[in-house]
Amino acid sequence: MSNREGSRQTSSEWMEWDSRSYPTSKAFSLYRDSMNSVLMPWAPELIKGSRPFQARIETMELEQASVIRVKCNPLLVARTSLGIAKSSMACFYISQVLSGKFSLRQAGRETFAGPGDVVLFDSEERALITHDAANDISLLLIAVPKDQMEKSCLEDHFTNLLIPKSAMLPVFSSCLEHLTDASPPSKREVSALCDASVALLPLAAGCFGQEADRYFSSELLARICEYVRDNLSNANLSPTDVALEFGISVRYVQKLFGMKNTSFTEYVLRKRLDGARLQLNSPQSGTQSVATIAYNWGFNDISYFHRVFKRRYGCTPKAFRHIVVG
Repeated sequence: MSNREGSRQTSSEWMEWDSRSYPTSKAFSLYRDSMNSVLMPWAPELIKGSRPFQARIETMELEQASVIRVKCNPLLVARTSLGIAKSSMACFYISQVLSGKFSLRQAGRETFAGPGDVVLFDSEERALITHDAANDISLLLIAVPKDQMEKSCLEDHFTNLLIPKSAMLPVFSSCLEHLTDASPPSKREVSALCDASVALLPLAAGCFGQEADRYFSSELLARICEYVRDNLSNANLSPTDVALEFGISVRYVQKLFGMKNTSFTEYVLRKRLDGARLQLNSPQSGTQSVATIAYNWGFNDISYFHRVFKRRYGCTPKAFRHIVVG
């Protein structure tokens, strides 16, 4: 937010934006631009019949995350295929409700959150957030790049996941509470609190139950995921290749991925689509054809690539590139 009109840096190194600095007629559109510059493209809409829009945003950009404290009128906020197409990175959001309520629709289910609850959601999945129209909403948001999570091999659990206040790990809750202190913490303090929150997230999200601990805490699964990501260009990559590489059975490979609520095939497809999307989004790849990019990521059937890409992002690879590059 450092380059946005009307933003100012406080002595505690937070950047502030306040709608009261603008004419009422411009407040919402400027708020939308400010939030999108921090959180990647979202599509907020005013709820019909709401009072004149007011909002306040406080942001701190860190090397490993972005921290946002926001209070505003209730809104409808969508993460669309177009918004995903325009995004140059992928992240998970840790969203704590400070006041008000909202519902989140993502990954085929709806989650409801109230004061103190935390909801985790994925920037690469379409979503619809609906704030309770009866009250203003106040949120703490932490945007964590996915590469901060992938080595834990737990990232598949962080899509539309509710951590209720009543069941929250006290030390995790304490970290978030310090991030919302009335006296804003310093950048060094915020960085340390973010690191602690992200480190505690798998435990806070309940990923280390008896069965999950048996598999997810295994360094083996992290090494397998890394091996898969390093070999996505191999169109023939299979569970058998992994089993041979790590000296385990194919059945055990499938069991490990099953504990991630996915399959080997689904995991590989998702990572290939993620890589192809980012390359299509990159100006450095402008001279490469869609087919070449597909082959780079292990798709040897262009028709199949077009089908699965459109199913995931709502448009063809060519249309996707046109949206982003123009």
